[in-house]
Amino acid sequence: MAADPDRLRSAGMTWEALAGRLQGPMDARAWQSVIPSMGYMALLRNLRNFDESGVPDEVAGQIVAKLTDPGEVARSRQLPFRFYSAYRNAPSLRWGHALDGALTKATANLPSSGAARSSWSTPRRP
Repeated sequence: MAADPDRLRSAGMTWEALAGRLQGPMDARAWQSVIPSMGYMALLRNLRNFDESGVPDEVAGQIVAKLTDPGEVARSRQLPFRFYSAYRNAPSLRWGHALDGALTKATANLPSSGAARSSWSTPRRP
């Protein structure tokens, strides 16, 4: 069951549902079958699980491509601390460069301090 990503996707099987169905830690094969359908935040939060299960470098490269894609970073609307948190929690360094690049792209999406202040200011009472 875990080998066919298209079949899992068409069945609406998420990584959380697959993990529950397997009733134990997911191995590299299980992760490989759901990674193509995982969202940005799910990928970011599971880097350690990918490493611990032994996901191959080829698959890690696909994850890195998604994490560093400027459009994906912008659509993800992740705050910069999410990338730092992922960096601190991922045991291998194979994610470091990608997370640094994504963090840089995410900070570029933040409003300037002047814009942030003006959007949070409250009107004065007369």
